[in-house]
Amino acid sequence: GGYVFGWDSGFEDNGDAFLGGLSVGLSDDLTVTYATVGGRFADDRITTEQGYMHSIVADLALTDNLQYIFQSDLLDTENNAGALVRETFGINQYLIYTVSDCVAFGGRFEWYNQEGVFLNDNGTPGNEADDFAQESDIYALTLGMNYKPHANVIVRPEIRWDWDDDLLAGLDEGDDQTTFGIDTIFMF
Repeated sequence: GGYVFGWDSGFEDNGDAFLGGLSVGLSDDLTVTYATVGGRFADDRITTEQGYMHSIVADLALTDNLQYIFQSDLLDTENNAGALVRETFGINQYLIYTVSDCVAFGGRFEWYNQEGVFLNDNGTPGNEADDFAQESDIYALTLGMNYKPHANVIVRPEIRWDWDDDLLAGLDEGDDQTTFGIDTIFMF
């Protein structure tokens, strides 16, 4: 457990929140982790947001080489007047197959539901007249690989397909995209 100065604030004090969690090994093959943050997340003269978020993660070893991970996330925040700012729920599922100490392949499927008040593309922060309520279901399918050319280096290429079914002001405006990404992690 601990204390944080708001949400995504770096070194700027823009809130007061509790941050904590617990991880329990239920068997040799199953670990469940719970993490939460709750309190005042933003207070920067323009926006004030308070609420609660938690994640629950179950990590299950199906075989010596195959791992399944299930994650659910819940977020609920409101402004000082008690009006909804964000209400989201998501589920991520991962399947990872380890070929060797150097190579693993993985797949991830995500579903994310969001509801709240967001700025439109021409929005002005602090100008509530051009804000709109939005609800959408967002989906993503990712296939990737972890390659370790060295014990302290991981290279991770991936291809990702995203799609949604935005409900914007009563209009059904779904979008989709395909992206390719690669990152490298150096551990020390």
